[in-house]
Amino acid sequence: MSAGVTLIRSRSDRAYFVSPQDYRVWPTLIRRLRDGSLVLMAGVWRRGDGPVPNARMTKMMFVSKDQGRSWGKAVTLMPTEQGVCEEGDFCELPNGDLFWVHRVEHFPGGPTATAPPGFYSDRMQSVVHRTAGGWNPGPAARAPFPHSGFPAVLRVREGLILHLATDGIYWTGDVGKTWTRLPVPGTAYYPQALQLRDGKIVCIGHVGSDDVYGAVDQSIRQITFRLKVTAGR
Repeated sequence: MSAGVTLIRSRSDRAYFVSPQDYRVWPTLIRRLRDGSLVLMAGVWRRGDGPVPNARMTKMMFVSKDQGRSWGKAVTLMPTEQGVCEEGDFCELPNGDLFWVHRVEHFPGGPTATAPPGFYSDRMQSVVHRTAGGWNPGPAARAPFPHSGFPAVLRVREGLILHLATDGIYWTGDVGKTWTRLPVPGTAYYPQALQLRDGKIVCIGHVGSDDVYGAVDQSIRQITFRLKVTAGR
């Protein structure tokens, strides 16, 4: 017997996280928290703030408590002076705070040049604290990872946080104070990771970077592994 699928309801609405007359928005990530709230991350650029949006793109997050029908006030994750980019990932901590790893781009030449001298990318990390009245972003600090595209962050049931990227897979047991690299290869480009019910961790990415489809040899790659945590002395 062949399976059938019935579409119960389809709805498409415009979502305005900030005023479209004043800002442009690049949403890149959405996650569901344990309490059912949705967290969306985006790069936000104020119209007219320099001729190159990428160089003035502020990292912001928006929270919805009603399944995306409305979104709360923008929460700025870090000041543009520390770096810009619309890419980042997070995991929810046991106390409800959010641990973030940010892809960060630096434009020493300012927003007037598309490729200023000294331009570089790296990683930063921060914690956004849950409060009774909303969210309070903590300071962003440099993370010990090189630039390697979109970061992937995963908190696993063993109590560790993983950072997965093309340069390697690292773990921390102290919310980013120290990181240790696992003896496994780095991921493919722009990885996505999850942990299955049996404890297995699956990470999927692609080969081909940002190349147009068919321009180079392209494929989807998968890494699977398990963790065994032993108590330290």
